[in-house]
Amino acid sequence: MDAARLVLAVSGGADSTALLHLAAMARAHLADPAIHVVTVDHGLRAESADEARSVERLCRSYGLPHRTLRWHHRGGRSGNLSAAAREARYDLLGRFAWTVRAGAVVTGHQLDDQIETYLLARARGAEGRALAGMRPVRVLRPGVVLARPFLGIAGTRLRATLSQAGIAWCEDPTNRNMHYA
Repeated sequence: MDAARLVLAVSGGADSTALLHLAAMARAHLADPAIHVVTVDHGLRAESADEARSVERLCRSYGLPHRTLRWHHRGGRSGNLSAAAREARYDLLGRFAWTVRAGAVVTGHQLDDQIETYLLARARGAEGRALAGMRPVRVLRPGVVLARPFLGIAGTRLRATLSQAGIAWCEDPTNRNMHYA
């Protein structure tokens, strides 16, 4: 694997779109990093394909390659669908990183996500290390790490960065739906 090769996980939401924008800006100052942008379309919402195409258009404007990977959920919509989708997403991203020999998959998880992770764990009755939250870096699969560089940055700051640059992002309606954690 090559540490200079990165896979950016970009859903089209504000956090990952900020990741894409900032990586594209930094790319001009780096020694030819290979950046691959991937959107995982879970197919769980009607808007998801349009959101993936929106990310693809933004990538074209930056001159970055984009790939949409689709998850084909085989079960019903019962059980912990969010956990199943998350597990599938990391599996797809890890396998893609392996095929392009990227050393890291980078996500836009930020401080608000970290706080939410802690609060959800606490609500489930977790104790001790189970309350640690997301790690900034962890092994995703042999030779590939998952990196979260924004864990110390508030989501409002990332959205302000996009607003200042005049870049639109998608809002996932499930983030506001009280039926989902």
